[in-house]
Amino acid sequence: MLIFEDIRRAGRRRLFVLMGVPWEATPRAWVSLPLAAALGMLIAAAASPGQPVGGTILTGIGYGALLHLAEAIHTIGHTVSGRAVGSPMTANVLTATVHSNEYAASPEPVPGHIHIGRALGGPLANLAVGLMAIGLNAWVGSPWLRFFSQVNLLVGAAALLPIPTIDGSVIWRELLRRRRA
Repeated sequence: MLIFEDIRRAGRRRLFVLMGVPWEATPRAWVSLPLAAALGMLIAAAASPGQPVGGTILTGIGYGALLHLAEAIHTIGHTVSGRAVGSPMTANVLTATVHSNEYAASPEPVPGHIHIGRALGGPLANLAVGLMAIGLNAWVGSPWLRFFSQVNLLVGAAALLPIPTIDGSVIWRELLRRRRA
């Protein structure tokens, strides 16, 4: 739903390996940078309508960078939770829109608790970082930390919604299967 390219057929370039997981990029992954900056600029313009254009652009680029960082935190959460439930991630693919997590194909159906464990990692990582950023912001008082905390809390909460192709749909599907069984 959120990925508009065929990541199975697109060529990939390995960027780096983090925690044993290769981070790869599709040829169109670069598009996510101006998209995040544009979204950041829209947020900056809405938050400070009287700010000069140059300030809005710079603030927007900073907000875009923090949006990307929140997405990376989400992926790291999936990496950790995948390992914790015994189903480690095999690759993280950066696309023009969002990251896609890949896991090893299994000849047997993957048990529900593994699906739930893997899916919970990203949202829980964002929620934890968002809460830590709130605490740090209370001490430091930075609009950047306030934005970073809000983005992480929003990403974490939104990822738990039962919307197809995101974590919440996996979690709710498996919880409903358990309830019916």
